[in-house]
Amino acid sequence: MNLATRADGLGTSAGPHTSTPMQYRIYMISGSGTNETGSELVNAVPRPETNRAVQFLNVSGHNATDIRNGTTHELSAGDVLVIPSGTGHQFTGIDDHIRYVMIRVDPDKVIPLKDEADPREYLRNRWGPRVTLPTA
Repeated sequence: MNLATRADGLGTSAGPHTSTPMQYRIYMISGSGTNETGSELVNAVPRPETNRAVQFLNVSGHNATDIRNGTTHELSAGDVLVIPSGTGHQFTGIDDHIRYVMIRVDPDKVIPLKDEADPREYLRNRWGPRVTLPTA
């Protein structure tokens, strides 16, 4: 489960992509935006083994340049969007900001569980000494 906050401008957008074997549930906490989903990705290429999602989350899939004949979903606080495994998805517009909880459903239990030290090491490697982590 992730808590994500994004501002308008979409500078942090991952672009159109699929994720397997995960199913996603997005619960909007605040803000509003547009998410596009669809099964037909344009110029889809498999994620390389060096991709962080593949390395750390066991999430393979494809990145693409667009979604052909996609369905748009206008989302605001309180909405839930379910994205089945293998379905292309991306935020295409954010009105001002969005804050949402993303729940990744792993029915086949492919993602390895982490102990307390794993997330701490990941955060230190990603953010370095500027991150302060609470002690147990």
